[in-house]
Parts: sequence; structure tokens; C-alpha cells
Amino acid sequence: MTYYYLIPNWFLGFDGALELVFGVITLIIACMALRIYQITREKNIRHFSIAFFLISLSYLAWATINLSVVSKLAEGVSVLSLESISQIWRRGLYGYMALFTAGLSTLVYATLNIKRSDIYYLILGLPLIAIAGSAQKVILFRLVAVFLLSFIVHHYLEEYLQKRNPKTLSVTVAFILLLISNIGLIFSAFYTSTYVISHLIELGAYTLFTISLLRTLKKNK
Repeated sequence: MTYYYLIPNWFLGFDGALELVFGVITLIIACMALRIYQITREKNIRHFSIAFFLISLSYLAWATINLSVVSKLAEGVSVLSLESISQIWRRGLYGYMALFTAGLSTLVYATLNIKRSDIYYLILGLPLIAIAGSAQKVILFRLVAVFLLSFIVHHYLEEYLQKRNPKTLSVTVAFILLLISNIGLIFSAFYTSTYVISHLIELGAYTLFTISLLRTLKKNK
């Protein structure tokens, strides 16, 4: 039997609630980035907004599936078989993976600061095709996420070292936390604690993103 994640019984339901929170936070981040774009008209900020909107949709899809599974389980074991749980999880996972990968690919495109749709096509299409064609979709998805996030972290770290901007440092740390979280989720198929810890680290990452964008908005008003 294939396990996507090992979730502690006490955390079942809380993870869906956290993912719902992530969806709301990332939607707020997308809206704030859009507001900054309307002020500055910087193309990379617009792509940043689109990226977080896609990530928001991914979390909302994943949270909906998780909470649906929990609600059905609460009705009794006769209502939902293990096979049907697996089908529900797969649908949620595939939607989550596609949207989250699209969001990260858009972030990579934003960091490149170029205006070529063919480059975006490659950055977006190749990871999605690789994941779709893999027999181990979840593992490859996390590896792709780690790879894309490592590129983003490298970009922002270099930018911080060059300019020493505190806001850039905050965003860099947030992406580092997101990278660590995704690395942890690779091992959550074997250890229940990594699933919980990874969710908490993600919460810290998105909190930092929000604080950084709020400061930028305040400065540009």
C-alpha cells in the first residue's frame, strides 16, 4: 500500500484547517502584491502576485479534500472505504500538486525578470509533464518543489548580499523556511512528526511574507 503522508491521529483535521489558513494568507499576499504592482508597475511584482494566487488555490483545494475526508470519517467507517479515501486524496493531491508547481514556476519566472513567454512555457511545462508522467508523483513533486525553491532562495540570497536590504532578508528567510518545509514533507511518508513540523514551518514562512509585504505597502503609500 502506498502512503502519501503519515498523519498523527490528533493532527487529522488540524492539518486541513492549517492548509485553509495558508490558502487565505497566500491569497492576501497575492492581493497585497497586486496592490504594490498597481503602484510600482513592476512586472516581476505582478508575476509574484499571480504565483501566490496559484499557491492559494492549491492550498484551498488541498484543505477542502482533507476536511472532506475528516468529515466523512466522522460519519463512521461504513460510509467511506479505504479505497474511496485513497481516490479522494489522489484527486486532491493532483490538483494541489499542479497548482503549487505552477505557482513556484511563476515565482522562478518572476525572479528571472525577463519578458519571454516561451521561457515561462518551459519553466511551467517541464515540471508538470515530469510529475504527470512519474510513477511516484508525490515524491517527484516534492523534489521539483525543493529544486525550484532552492533556485528562488539562491536568487534572493544573492540579492540580499549585494544590497543588504532588510526586506529582502525577510523574504529570503521566508523562502528558506518554505524550502525546509518541503524537504520535511518528503520524509513525512515515513515519520509523522515531520508532517506536523513542516506545517508549522510553512505557517512561519507565510507570516514572514505577509509582514514583508505590509512593510512594502506602507512605504509605497
